Amino acid sequence: MLILEKKDRERVKGLYQSYNEVVKPLLIEVEVRSGKISHALQNEIRAFNDHIARCHYDCSIDLNDPEMKHKEIERQKKEIDKAEGHIRRLILDCFKQLNASLSDTVKRYEKKMKYMDPLKMGSGTEWTSYRELKRYAVKAVFTAKIEESKDTEKSMKLFEESYLQYRKLEILFDRQAGHIRKERFKAALVFASRCVLWLFLVIIAAILSALMADGLQALF
Repeated sequence: MLILEKKDRERVKGLYQSYNEVVKPLLIEVEVRSGKISHALQNEIRAFNDHIARCHYDCSIDLNDPEMKHKEIERQKKEIDKAEGHIRRLILDCFKQLNASLSDTVKRYEKKMKYMDPLKMGSGTEWTSYRELKRYAVKAVFTAKIEESKDTEKSMKLFEESYLQYRKLEILFDRQAGHIRKERFKAALVFASRCVLWLFLVIIAAILSALMADGLQALF
């Protein structure tokens, strides 16, 4: 079993390198965050391996026949092209799933901060870029989805940039987790105090209303 052209052998070597150095780490992160690898990603992995297997030399081909050899080389090139397409799709889909997961993580943190101003937490300096990071990440995802059907490479780059911004947001939230808990506790105390004050005022109002009613009855 042999890939006939040296350039094609180098391409296959590069694909294996991309799979081991880029795709595998992304797949591991996807599995860690979601607890599983989706069927879509599994199908892409199977398709990649299938085309890599098909691109090897068919031993039944007579390489002494120039025409048959040329056809075999062209067939191998097409299989390698398809394998490259599945590698790109794997990377793209991994970034899409990671962005969705990170977006949910950011939303959970923001829910915890519903009644807080993040710019006032901690030292304040780390939070000045919060809105900018999120705005950039959301915009990159939006643009990447538009470009996905037009330019896969550009879309993949945008999804990667969005992923990096979301990771910065996640790291920022993790680093400020203690401040978030403290501010949530303060917000809970303020809310409880307001409830107690409201209840106290309601009781006072009820007592005053009862006293006034008794006073009016005494007059008449």
